[in-house]
Amino acid sequence: MVKKRRRRTAAYKFRIALEALEGSKTIGQLSSEHEVHPNMIRAWKRQLPDGGPCFKCEDSLLTQ
Repeated sequence: MVKKRRRRTAAYKFRIALEALEGSKTIGQLSSEHEVHPNMIRAWKRQLPDGGPCFKCEDSLLTQ
């Protein structure tokens, strides 16, 4: 049985990246809590200073 690939919204990525920047939890803790690979959280965290809250502008709510 093949698993479907999860698609995460820009708001979800932004929220987790902010949690990682906050530093109250480690990336390992966040990854197991949200069931996301730690490298994905690191990538989302790196994207924050570049584009701010707009992760490829997927959500119209974040681009306002």
